[in-house]
Amino acid sequence: MRRFAITISLAVATTGCNALSTPDQDHLRTFSGHSDSVCSVALSPNGKQIVSGGADGKIKFWEVESGQCLRTLDGHTEWVQSVALSADGRFLASGGRDALVKLWHLESGEQRKTFVGHSELVKSVAYSPDGRLLASCGRGSSIMIWDVASGECLKTLDSGGFFTASAVKFSADSKRVLFAGDALQLWDVEAGECLLTFEGHSDSIGTIAMSGDGTLIASGGSYTDRTIRLWDPETGDCLWKKAFTEREGSAWSLVFVSEGNILVSGHHSGAIRYWDVKSGKHLRTINAHSGAVSSLSADIKGRYLVSGGWDNSIKLWKVSSGEAAGQ
Repeated sequence: MRRFAITISLAVATTGCNALSTPDQDHLRTFSGHSDSVCSVALSPNGKQIVSGGADGKIKFWEVESGQCLRTLDGHTEWVQSVALSADGRFLASGGRDALVKLWHLESGEQRKTFVGHSELVKSVAYSPDGRLLASCGRGSSIMIWDVASGECLKTLDSGGFFTASAVKFSADSKRVLFAGDALQLWDVEAGECLLTFEGHSDSIGTIAMSGDGTLIASGGSYTDRTIRLWDPETGDCLWKKAFTEREGSAWSLVFVSEGNILVSGHHSGAIRYWDVKSGKHLRTINAHSGAVSSLSADIKGRYLVSGGWDNSIKLWKVSSGEAAGQ
């Protein structure tokens, strides 16, 4: 976008929040303001705002074009493990180590609801694309499905023995939910039934992603597994996998970009890697953060990428095309 060429050379500072310029052609800006690790980031569908949640217990709302930190939200008493935006970008859900799920109105910063039901930390929250439901999971085996309007827990999905459910995502039609932990499973929300268990990972799964059209699923193994796998959600077949050394580190975050043609992985080593979805070919590696890349997010067209790291920073990237990335 043209506006980045205008604003990227500016260093914008606000109280406790800074945006630093960079000459790198793909790295557009670094946002600093969290006093501890950034656990989760969400880029708005239109690419104009970023929301971040940190181990400092803060939620920060950033304006991409100006680089300003517009608002800091206080509501969680411990780490904010996960943030998720509604499809229209108006509402924010957050989950924390305080076992709470909270709903916010983004423009005003008003806290609308607190969802109480988890007994231990909430690791991941997800909005359904139709905006009616929230899903949350964390320490323990239960995935909770919430009615956004009423705040009522509509259904609890029992994975049957997960120590921790680490990540949750809705399908494009809002009818199914994918979650990961000690296994990777796809569930029918209304029926409350497990439709499919994806077999292949040798250890727990720490991160998942679903393509915008719902035709592909990606997962990243943690600890000793250290693989990325691409799946067909209809058959459960593994389309390809990539394995990493201990030094390269397991993938802590995944997102589809470039209209689903590229998969991006963020690693414990601080690297970001690009993959061609069709072939599984490694396209490029970026040394993005000095700590683990804990979270990745993209705008609805996958043109811009945001990464959050354990180095307390948030970075905005321009997504290169697959052809350019492979050069």
